[in-house]
Amino acid sequence: MRRCDDADANVPRRALPQGKASHRDLLDLHLLPLRTGGLAPVGGHATPYLVAGARAQTLLPHLAPRFVHPLCVETAAGAPLFTDAAFVRAAKLQVLLPPTRHATRLHP
Repeated sequence: MRRCDDADANVPRRALPQGKASHRDLLDLHLLPLRTGGLAPVGGHATPYLVAGARAQTLLPHLAPRFVHPLCVETAAGAPLFTDAAFVRAAKLQVLLPPTRHATRLHP
């Protein structure tokens, strides 16, 4: 039986980041939840995935395969990450509309 600490010399190991981790450490990992239900690699796509709330996504149904899941921007857990400019840039995302609760009202 092979033990977990028996590493092959031919298998490259990914070093843990020293000091402060960055969003770039997530690149190419299949962690990006899509509206269609699947997962996509973070930053590993030629065409940027789109970030928008559910209401905005319903207005653009032809773009459904390119949207990240709406809960990414509509929940307290996901909104800070998916509205962070550094993460959006590193993940090669395109924000279409800000989350509705953060949007300014045009008419009082």
